[in-house]
Amino acid sequence: MSSETNASDVEAILTRYSESLLRKVADKLLKPRSTWPIEDVRQKCVEGLQNPILIDRRLKDLPEDCRKLLKMVKVSNQSLWRIDHLIQCLASLGHIDGIQPVLNLLESGLIFPDLTLVTNKLKAFEDWLGLSGMLLSIVWVPNSVTERCADFPLGLPNLEGISVGKTPGVVVDGWEWPLRIAAAWQKLDGTTLKVAQSGTYYKRELTKLQTDSVLNSAFAVPLVTIPEPGVLAFSWARLLGMFRTDKTEIISLGFSEIWKQDLGNLLKRCLAEMLRIVDWNPVDGYAPETVEAATPSISLLILLLLAEVKPDRAVSVDELQRFIEEKHPRCQGSTQVHAYIRGLIYGVFVQLRIVELFNRPEADLIRLSDMGRWILLGEKKPDLSPPFTQTLTVQPSGEIILFRQHLQVSLVADLSSFAVWKTIGSACTLEVDPDRLYRGLESGLTFTQIVQTLEKFGMYTLPGTVRDSIGRWANKWERVTVFASATLIEFVKPEDLEDAFRRGLVAQKLTDRIGLSEKAELDYKHFRLLANRDYEMPPQPCVEFDEDGLTFDVISTRADLLLEAELKQLSEALPFNGNFERRRYRFTLERFRKMADAGWNLEILDRWCRERSGQSVSASASLLFAPPLNLSLSAIEKLVIALPSDHIADALMQWPTTHHLIEARLGPRMLSVSAEKIGALKTELQKIGIELKREL
Repeated sequence: MSSETNASDVEAILTRYSESLLRKVADKLLKPRSTWPIEDVRQKCVEGLQNPILIDRRLKDLPEDCRKLLKMVKVSNQSLWRIDHLIQCLASLGHIDGIQPVLNLLESGLIFPDLTLVTNKLKAFEDWLGLSGMLLSIVWVPNSVTERCADFPLGLPNLEGISVGKTPGVVVDGWEWPLRIAAAWQKLDGTTLKVAQSGTYYKRELTKLQTDSVLNSAFAVPLVTIPEPGVLAFSWARLLGMFRTDKTEIISLGFSEIWKQDLGNLLKRCLAEMLRIVDWNPVDGYAPETVEAATPSISLLILLLLAEVKPDRAVSVDELQRFIEEKHPRCQGSTQVHAYIRGLIYGVFVQLRIVELFNRPEADLIRLSDMGRWILLGEKKPDLSPPFTQTLTVQPSGEIILFRQHLQVSLVADLSSFAVWKTIGSACTLEVDPDRLYRGLESGLTFTQIVQTLEKFGMYTLPGTVRDSIGRWANKWERVTVFASATLIEFVKPEDLEDAFRRGLVAQKLTDRIGLSEKAELDYKHFRLLANRDYEMPPQPCVEFDEDGLTFDVISTRADLLLEAELKQLSEALPFNGNFERRRYRFTLERFRKMADAGWNLEILDRWCRERSGQSVSASASLLFAPPLNLSLSAIEKLVIALPSDHIADALMQWPTTHHLIEARLGPRMLSVSAEKIGALKTELQKIGIELKREL
């Protein structure tokens, strides 16, 4: 569900209401005097939510706590809220009716449920709450409703504060979090982040965000140290539409439309999405979503209190803390409120340029900045347009030094697409890197656009070495053809591939036996398929060695296309034997020597044999691949006696008078005897009636 409001969103939700529920909502929203057809009821509800006069009338009929809830949503600029966070904020204002205000607004047709988990027509809001979880359910508030709530009082205490007049306080540039969000996107661009079904990160994926030196570096204005800023930056990037979640995978999408606007609009969106982050807090860092998550409600309460302060006054952080400790249901009796509030104020709101800071000896004072008053109160928008565009220098080494004074949002997005973030600080550094440049080219950037960006925003002429490197990398990338989808077909013989190519069944020949088809739906009636292969699974054993340990068969029904490239390095193909399903190859000394020159060793060869055949490398292949150095062999003459049975051989080996005459047993029925001892052995055998004949 989008946080933006339009009539189609309302109509889509109402379509999923049952007829009885829709008429019940329409009775309160429209108060019809007659019974309309259900399609007319739905359409009139959609039209009614675009009618300011009708909305004003219904708002007057609501209890005070409902109007306060809508006013809080109006100030937050966030249309999507979890119910428990709204209840926490209402409780802080003294309203303890629990979920009832939310139900009243749902039944009045002024807010709507998130029906992601609902598969059938919704018959009652209680059914939805039971399915999604009463406190974890999300409601959506149309902008057309919140726009009519700007003048509703919240009944917050009047925090007098201290007069500061027009004295300027500490206002940071607002770039700290946008830069980290861009770096977080780049860190995971091109990869797929695995998450559990509950949405929590796996340890390996989480460690990437927790330990990255760029994402977790100190702020340029280090007012406070907050835990794991990299996790927060990534959560922000997800909510800004830079990633999408597909079941248990988080996939990069690129920079969303908000990155084409100015810094003010980006900061406004960042603040709104901060009120949806439930897996991070300023005390623990990453904290997987639970019902106890209170960061959104505490953040909103701080902003609501600051919105009540007059523009020429400022309040102490301690005064805000006392109110929140006393009123917020999650903070009462907690020992972490001090760190929690200071982490949000100094680590988030000040860095977003929402809050202005005054350092006084007695206490730190804060108030909304001009940016904060525009975002929360609708006052005049400050002009943050940079007076100059030149804000970076490019070194001959390819390093980019980026100064924050004249930054533009679109420049941050473009640089993140083709240059690697190295440091974030008062002056940031990036590096033009071939791998990152290829990603930028894949996203749609061209060589000309990249060079123009560096020249337009550069203080000096782009070094020729950098221009040449970018051009060389771009030319190399442009020679690579990327197919959104294709089918690879492995043929048994090169002649079969040639025939398929002539008939137009294969668009390109990748090897002498592998062809590529670009057709979305290949007509398989022209082929006899021996097997297909799932390349997400590990390789299957598909090689069977002969007794010589060098010659082997490749079983086509179990082989994969990757084996084709491996075989060209390892072995030589033997003449085709007429068997389509078993192709024969042999290890040769010449191939092994080339493999050794390419970096292969016996360990790699053994691993290949175990993966492809299920057996270790044979002794013959091992000897051929890595023969022992400086080895000399001796040839010795021996006499071999062949016996009629292994029983007689055992007896001669055991008999004391013959045992010492036998040098070795060569097999079950074969004995080795030296020429000098053959006469003595013959004599001993004659004693037991065995005649030994010597055959030459």
